Amino acid sequence: MVSIVSSVRTIVRRLIILTNTIIQIMVDKDLQTIGKTIRKLRLAKGLSQEELGAEAGLDRTYVSDIELGTRNFGIKNLIKIARALKVTAVYLLKEL
Repeated sequence: MVSIVSSVRTIVRRLIILTNTIIQIMVDKDLQTIGKTIRKLRLAKGLSQEELGAEAGLDRTYVSDIELGTRNFGIKNLIKIARALKVTAVYLLKEL
């Protein structure tokens, strides 16, 4: 009986890890999609990452991480970027 319980616990732990991995992959794709949208707009407006960062009050490396989809950033920073690009935050999320 103890062996069965131990096996079930092991299976549950592995399922949790797998589920978390799948969720992380989904989040990464969403972040990459948002980042691509921001990059397209930035380039269309002729801004460098440094200029966008300065306008939004963010560091250039932070903007770079967002555009690459490697930074899980908050709604306040999304709004800052949207305002710097003169679009709505909703516009930046439209491709999701």
